[in-house]
Amino acid sequence: MITAHDPVGMGFVQSFAHPGGNITGVAFQDAELSTKRLDLLRESVPRLSRAAILWHKEGSGTGSVQAVEASARGLGIQVLVLEIREPQDFAKAVASAKSWGAQGLVQLASPFITRHRAPA
Repeated sequence: MITAHDPVGMGFVQSFAHPGGNITGVAFQDAELSTKRLDLLRESVPRLSRAAILWHKEGSGTGSVQAVEASARGLGIQVLVLEIREPQDFAKAVASAKSWGAQGLVQLASPFITRHRAPA
């Protein structure tokens, strides 16, 4: 839960669950969404034991990577974190994931990855 301290009565929301006020802006909850993506992959691959994680610093920060790694540990899943820095890194990342034995791949939110990924 995210809360806002509102010492000067500017009308900030008290929480996402119970806003009770006005707010303008964007909330980006990638860490929570990324752990959910891993959980959905686990449900799709019942015996999932190894998953690759694609990320780029422009989108998901290291906090999202750490959240997915912690979630994976709790689920008994090993993860291979693959950072994409340039468009040429996609082929290397997929090859690394395959050779490592990844049974699935989770892409963390990233405008860079979305912009440069090739259609399957």
